[in-house]
Amino acid sequence: MKALLFVTLLSSLAMAEDAKPCLLVRPTEGIVWAYGRVGGKYEYVDALNFSSPKMTYKKGELEKLQKSGVHVVLVPRSAVRDQMQQARESCETTH
Repeated sequence: MKALLFVTLLSSLAMAEDAKPCLLVRPTEGIVWAYGRVGGKYEYVDALNFSSPKMTYKKGELEKLQKSGVHVVLVPRSAVRDQMQQARESCETTH
């Protein structure tokens, strides 16, 4: 039994090392036009396998993170619990 637990733990650690970093953000208050946001600022909500999240990001910063391999998930400003759970699950399924 102990051997099985140890093997499970090792495989979990190996998967965590290969896991793609994921960042959940939501838009900050601001003017919203039909084709996007003016200013394009976003605030940190949660992260998975992402070492040093900031509290706020500009649109360009998020685009750079995406190009570097970070999975960025945009959640609605007024997200409810189910929407947040779905966003977290999308992070977990990207690796």
